[in-house]
Amino acid sequence: MQILVTGGTGFIGGHLIRTLRAEHEVSCLTRQPRPDAALDGIRCIVADLNTEGWEESLPEQMDVVIHLAQANAPFPGSADELFRVNVLSTQRLADYARRAGVSRFVYASSGSVYAPSAELLSET
Repeated sequence: MQILVTGGTGFIGGHLIRTLRAEHEVSCLTRQPRPDAALDGIRCIVADLNTEGWEESLPEQMDVVIHLAQANAPFPGSADELFRVNVLSTQRLADYARRAGVSRFVYASSGSVYAPSAELLSET
């Protein structure tokens, strides 16, 4: 199975791609190249979701998209970047998924959708 993971060099994504590569063909979309030994056997696609045209670097076909990437930028000063990365890139990835024949699209939202709190937060 061919799997594209955005945010694959982040904390959760980094663990995920290393697990997936044992049984799948994994592509990792990342802002900056990482010559990391942990990425052996994983195709890295360098693209910045905050820029125009990043979709052109994606493979024509894919089975699964796992979208973990998010902007880690302050609000409201970086509202445009937050929108492009956290909202617009999701729409563009969904459109790509349709064109590429993706059968599953997994989206993990950012923890910053919650108000800052020193206490545990629940989904309610």
